[in-house]
Amino acid sequence: MISYKYKIFGLVIIVTLGIIAYLIFKPSKENITCNDKHHFYRKKGINSIYFSEAYKNMSQQEQKTRNLCPNFTQKGYIAKKLSPHLKTRLKNLWEKKKHLKKPEKVPHEVIWGTENSSNELLYNLDIATHDPSLKKDLENYIKNQLSQWTGKQNLIHTATFGIREYKRGATLKVHCDRYDTHVLSAILHVKHKQEKPWPLAVWDHQGNKENILLDNNIDLVLYESVGIMHGRPYPFEGDSYVNIFIHFSVPGWKEKMDEILQK
Repeated sequence: MISYKYKIFGLVIIVTLGIIAYLIFKPSKENITCNDKHHFYRKKGINSIYFSEAYKNMSQQEQKTRNLCPNFTQKGYIAKKLSPHLKTRLKNLWEKKKHLKKPEKVPHEVIWGTENSSNELLYNLDIATHDPSLKKDLENYIKNQLSQWTGKQNLIHTATFGIREYKRGATLKVHCDRYDTHVLSAILHVKHKQEKPWPLAVWDHQGNKENILLDNNIDLVLYESVGIMHGRPYPFEGDSYVNIFIHFSVPGWKEKMDEILQK
């Protein structure tokens, strides 16, 4: 019969081993968790996430869409400068009305934060509510820009999101957008207050990666959002990062993609 002394000694050993195992294998505070999902992006240098890693972490639907959808341009994206007049109106709206922004429900399958993030990762100032005229002007401008870039006419506006503010720790999983509505899109950068650059990572149609840094000189990205892998797979280090997103589709696109994806 095992003595009481040995039982206590064995219990101490088990507890000690448990503590050691926890200290070794506990998630690092630099790990960014995607809600309840079992994959992680570790915070690394901005050039250390490669095509194969990002592609593997996309859903099967995203992978299939990226592989099969027709391309509109050779590269799949272009970074440029927004109209200064529209940029001024956009910044003025944000500065005057940002106190009216509201917390936005976080789509945890795409956006998440670090262990040190606040509960509110996203805020939204609805441009449709606060300046519908500017919203319309921006949509018409982007529609024209996309048509000139791709050669596609009669684009169909499907969604405008924002003005959206990302907060400290926000991380955007690399993904491709939904094929029924987000075909050709634009990111319009309003402003930021950051300690380190927060690049937009994009992979062109050939799988080559580029980190795009948006600022006052380059504040507009046009991209084939349905087929171009994109994201910000590194936690935001700063107080505020403000964008607006505008999405378009192409006449007959959904029907064409439904047919392609069912084959």
